[in-house]
Amino acid sequence: MASNQLDDTAVYGTRKMLLVPLALDAVLALALFLTALPAAGVSTETVTLGVIALVLVVILVECLFRKVELGMEGITISKFLRTRNLTWDDITRVDALAVRKKVYLLLSTNGGFHVVSNNLADFTKIASYIISKTGDEKIDPAVRKILEGPVRRISDVVLLWLAALIMIGICLLYTSPSPRDRTRSRMPSSA
Repeated sequence: MASNQLDDTAVYGTRKMLLVPLALDAVLALALFLTALPAAGVSTETVTLGVIALVLVVILVECLFRKVELGMEGITISKFLRTRNLTWDDITRVDALAVRKKVYLLLSTNGGFHVVSNNLADFTKIASYIISKTGDEKIDPAVRKILEGPVRRISDVVLLWLAALIMIGICLLYTSPSPRDRTRSRMPSSA
């Protein structure tokens, strides 16, 4: 399938290389929270772990539900509990915004604007198809420039894996016995 041709529709979700470490981070943060709760009760530590776990779970759910469906008639952008259908004629302008290695396509319509980011799998295919369907007069030159030199984004994935390694280390510290817990008799033995 060529980048600007679709047989019917194509659905793109969040990159799997981002979802895997994010899911691992969410599970590990929940494990840390559940491990610390009985040991420390309600404390600053457990509340902090609970908030971190909750935030990671919310981000994971949002990423799992984020989808872009491209079809002959238009584009459907889905997020958690929200879906927006746009026909190709609804789009009045396609702009691009690049911040470091994060790239956003801004799809302007008469009713507002909608964002497609390079967190989605096959972002270059998505951008190419949008360009082919909206018409040259609506495309900002920055969009074409992004397609000429696609941005590879892995720093977020590396940071998520690093966070997972740190949380695994903390889990191991929580579950391993402390040297202070070993019971040794300090009383002299009677011989």
